[in-house]
Amino acid sequence: MSEAVRGAEVPCSDVHNWFVLSYAQYLTLPRSLLDKAVLDWQRDNQARVVAAIKAATAQSEMEER
Repeated sequence: MSEAVRGAEVPCSDVHNWFVLSYAQYLTLPRSLLDKAVLDWQRDNQARVVAAIKAATAQSEMEER
């Protein structure tokens, strides 16, 4: 499935599919969601989640300039 964005065909992403039936503009994650995860998951994945959030925030800030 794809979607026309600014005249270009862009494949729908998992993020798009997450919000597809919603008017929501933001996804909020409570800190407790990560804190309550199994310790093995936290050790293996928490740093990657934080890095992905930081990268998305930085990209968004660059696009606003």
